[in-house]
Amino acid sequence: MRRPPVGKRKRKDVITRSKLLTIIEQQMFLGYLCGKLCSDINGKFIDVDSVNAKRTLLMCEILLCTGIRETELVQLRLQDTPSVLGVNEIEVYRGKNDKDRTIPVSQRQADAIESYIKTVRPKTMPRHIRRGDISKPLFYSQAGRPYTQQVKRTNKKTGEIDTRVRASTALYRKIRRIGEHAGIAKRVHPHMLRHTFAVN
Repeated sequence: MRRPPVGKRKRKDVITRSKLLTIIEQQMFLGYLCGKLCSDINGKFIDVDSVNAKRTLLMCEILLCTGIRETELVQLRLQDTPSVLGVNEIEVYRGKNDKDRTIPVSQRQADAIESYIKTVRPKTMPRHIRRGDISKPLFYSQAGRPYTQQVKRTNKKTGEIDTRVRASTALYRKIRRIGEHAGIAKRVHPHMLRHTFAVN
């Protein structure tokens, strides 16, 4: 067999400009979420005092400032936050390959998470969950459900079916819609925010 020419190979680990947000695009993205820029679609400003806007802003800031994966974000529990840990860190429980890791956050980020827990999170939680239960997710949707979904996959080698948890499509749609409102030509998705963190 002939080997393919070296110049024809594609590297999957290369992060190009199309896979991340430039500084100007970051300003547009966060500017719209913070209510400083009006929507490129309807010309209106976002309601920054709404529960939805506050939750979305915090989720996007955590993705941009820590570089965690979207699945790790939606699986964050109250016990993994700085307000419970007592240090400016986020603990990722069972991330990729079931590995735990600790990620430092700034004081401003820790304060934002604590403020969210006290003022916004109780408005989104289902009624059957106690507020003091630290084993429950940090983020709930408007319908009171976590941003997770279970996916069944078949192992090609063994044929066994295993179930994995991943971020729901609601999170992808939410972030893509923000990118459209902010006037960003690219199709913005959660992993793009991780790429942006890696390059900055």
